[in-house]
Amino acid sequence: MMKYPWFKCGYLDQRPALFVTPAKICFGFDGVGQTCAFSNCTDLAAARCSHCAAFFCLEHFVIKTHFC
Repeated sequence: MMKYPWFKCGYLDQRPALFVTPAKICFGFDGVGQTCAFSNCTDLAAARCSHCAAFFCLEHFVIKTHFC
């Protein structure tokens, strides 16, 4: 992922290997219908943590972070 901007600007000739973007990791999941992994929360998941890969609702992903 770090080589791609250098390739895009023309500093590197060889295209780097394909990678998964942070947006696809956090928001491009097949977690439709998943509930929040935070204890005692039954809200639907809005995003996936890129560190622990757990699904969280908007409140526990952004407002009250889960500190994994």
